[in-house]
Amino acid sequence: KVEAAVKFAESKAGRKALITLLEKAKEGIAGYGNGMRYRYGLFRQEIVNGRQVEKTDYSFIIHRVEEREDEITAALELEQEKRLKGVIFLGGSFGDSEARMKKMNIPFVLCTAAMTEHIDKKLYSSISIDDYQESYRMVSHLCELGHKRIAIISGKFDDESIGKLRYQGYVQALRDHGIELDQSLVRNMKQNLPEYSLENGYAVTKELLEEGAEFTAL
Repeated sequence: KVEAAVKFAESKAGRKALITLLEKAKEGIAGYGNGMRYRYGLFRQEIVNGRQVEKTDYSFIIHRVEEREDEITAALELEQEKRLKGVIFLGGSFGDSEARMKKMNIPFVLCTAAMTEHIDKKLYSSISIDDYQESYRMVSHLCELGHKRIAIISGKFDDESIGKLRYQGYVQALRDHGIELDQSLVRNMKQNLPEYSLENGYAVTKELLEEGAEFTAL
């Protein structure tokens, strides 16, 4: 295993992925990844004196995707316009993107983006926090502290990736601790505010308090 890790870490992409995984392990953060989906590496490679060497004749393009814009659609357009050789998605929501993923003709990697179980893992490579497991751990910790009325602010109602996974971890933790799910304590982020923002969390929490919802942890 050590020898394999050293071989993997000889490339820059491999080193970055390996460092990320080691940092997660050090902090006790649950994570998962899929194998890289490319034949010769994200950048062109050659073997020099028995070692893998990257050729640096590729440029790097940063493209911002707006909150309600679809990441895969944006990538497909860029693939045609810029003749891309690969894409790294930093975050994003891909819950209903399987059909569009199949249209991608270049290698792509999802970073810090979670996928639900109905997306075929053979379609993509990824390195992410395990949102289900971390949500389960947080709720379990609160249960072990004696809390029984635990509220949750989940993703927006149409979130089929990160929000859904965190909600599923929340539900399973309650079930495993013998606590019945109370749907009145489950709230979704507001559609008209930026997702996973302090502003959205504040607005939903204020709404909970004003309604007189009984909860001891959030």
